[in-house]
Amino acid sequence: MGEIDLELVRAALLSGNSAEAIDVASRATRGFLARAEGGWRRRSVLATLEAMGVAGQRPRARARLASALREVATQTEDQSLLRRSLLVEAQALVDLGDTKAAKAAFHDAEPLIGSPLLSTRLQALWVAAQTDSERAREWLEVAAGDIAATQKRAAGLDVRTAMAVHSSNLASMDVGWLTRADPPM
Repeated sequence: MGEIDLELVRAALLSGNSAEAIDVASRATRGFLARAEGGWRRRSVLATLEAMGVAGQRPRARARLASALREVATQTEDQSLLRRSLLVEAQALVDLGDTKAAKAAFHDAEPLIGSPLLSTRLQALWVAAQTDSERAREWLEVAAGDIAATQKRAAGLDVRTAMAVHSSNLASMDVGWLTRADPPM
């Protein structure tokens, strides 16, 4: 049940329907809470926050909830959840315009740049580029190379979702810098 719900969230994101993704993830969270399935509930909360991030919704609430999820991850010694919640928190802080706090949150999530999941890698590279203006161009080049290499070899649901969700954000950031008077080098 848990994995199916989270796959439905990815499918909704792939189809560009972030509202449905948020709804499915939120319903899953309530179901896991009712069944006292803490691990799945934490994953579904994270999926909800990630879908809200894709939609650009409620960055202050996302940052606050990601911070709370980070505390739970620390208590349960779940390193994967800890890093991913830090990544979500950093993205929310970027959305709020607080680059300094985002950079601090991202510090311990930076290893996610090497994640085996394309979606996580691209999200981490986007946050890295947003929080490190000196290396932003480098991070965007790494993301572009990752996207190009992945397009040549795979087409699973995770990959297609990552491409649909993160490629446009990275491209928008790159194009946005080209139009600025002082693009990062």
